[in-house]
Amino acid sequence: MLEQLRRNGLWLWGAVALVGGSFTAFGEGGACAVEVPDPGLEAALREALNAAEAPLACEDLARLEALNAAERRIQSLEGLEHAVNLVTLDLKGNRIADLTPLAELRYLEELDLVSNRITDLAPLANLTRLKRLHLGNNQVQSLEPLAGLTQLTELRIGNNRVADLAPLADLGRLAVLVAWRNAVTDLQPLANLTRMRVLSLASNRVTDLTPLAELAQLDTLFLSENQIADLAPLAGLTQLKVLSLDFNRITHLDPLARLVELTELGLDANQIADLTPLAGLTNLQVLSASENRIADLTPLGGLVRLEQLGLNFNRIRDISALEGLKALKVLELEGNQIVNLAPLAGLTELRVLVLGQNRIADLTPLGALVNLVQLEVSRNEITDLGALAQLENLVRVSLVRNRVTNLGPLVANAGLQGGEVIDVRLNCLDLSGDPEVFEQLKALEARGVHVEFVRQDSACVP
Repeated sequence: MLEQLRRNGLWLWGAVALVGGSFTAFGEGGACAVEVPDPGLEAALREALNAAEAPLACEDLARLEALNAAERRIQSLEGLEHAVNLVTLDLKGNRIADLTPLAELRYLEELDLVSNRITDLAPLANLTRLKRLHLGNNQVQSLEPLAGLTQLTELRIGNNRVADLAPLADLGRLAVLVAWRNAVTDLQPLANLTRMRVLSLASNRVTDLTPLAELAQLDTLFLSENQIADLAPLAGLTQLKVLSLDFNRITHLDPLARLVELTELGLDANQIADLTPLAGLTNLQVLSASENRIADLTPLGGLVRLEQLGLNFNRIRDISALEGLKALKVLELEGNQIVNLAPLAGLTELRVLVLGQNRIADLTPLGALVNLVQLEVSRNEITDLGALAQLENLVRVSLVRNRVTNLGPLVANAGLQGGEVIDVRLNCLDLSGDPEVFEQLKALEARGVHVEFVRQDSACVP
């Protein structure tokens, strides 16, 4: 009987009820009225209860098991302490600083507090049934109140001010921890969390990955924007499918050679020259290694499942190793030293091709890439656009700062029928002295193609 009363949110003692730690007087018939000062919270409660006009009562709130009060400009949670049977509560995108009214909502299993103004988590300390807790985009420094929440399987604390993960050391059920953009340096508290599958520690101050060495169930690991040089502790994490290591201090990839389950690998902005350890990672579908020191692409020749490859701003001249990568849909090679595009001629699945800032003069090999939607070849040495005449799926073409004198092939492209953007600024188009160019521009714009052409290169225009 007492358990039933508690589940109804009512502990009777004479004419007074103790609810959420505060005394509430009963009116006639034993009902108690609930004061909810915040209009946003009141509106959310009334919608959930389908009670547009009637006074809110304790027993009404006690019936709620789920409440979505996201993005209501809520500042105060006063009154919510009466919703003692809530299991799921969504409060993201509000202006909440004080969590005290949540302290006795002990049936909560899912709580979303993303994007509020929270600094103190103390009121959550006794919510021991919590399984999923989202606290991203707040101002939290201490996780100490979470130390006893041993049922947690998912914790998201991205974009806070957390430096110490020690309170998480005994949360052995954690499978998902998202803690990007904090101030974490020491990963030792995570060493025994062997159920971890997803771990995001991007944008912290991590240097040593040793504590992660035994987290054998990890399949997703985000470590970009740290200070990592040594990848040796990752060598045994053979279940990894997604690994992000962008913006670190990595020079050698040897520890990754056995991670054959990887499908996505991010290595941008490191100091890598040798891709040889990746040669056996034949499940890779996405590889990004821009802003490194790479010249030799030979190790990539067997990665036939690759669909996206980013190698911008390296030292690449020869792209012949790519000619067998027939599944490629996105290829980015900006800022290299490429002259010959012949190896790309058979990559007919390509949708996006980025080749700006190279030494390309001849686009002929691209003529068969009929699925291309976006082509970026700015800052090269191109004069002839003939290869583009048959690429009828093009939506965006950037040809800035080349040596183009004639737009005839674009006019001949029957697929350019409206909405496309073509940028031919800083070329050699004679806009005042060549009537043919003027007519070509008019023809394209009459079909609804937006052509950026103002300002040409005075060095090559009469």
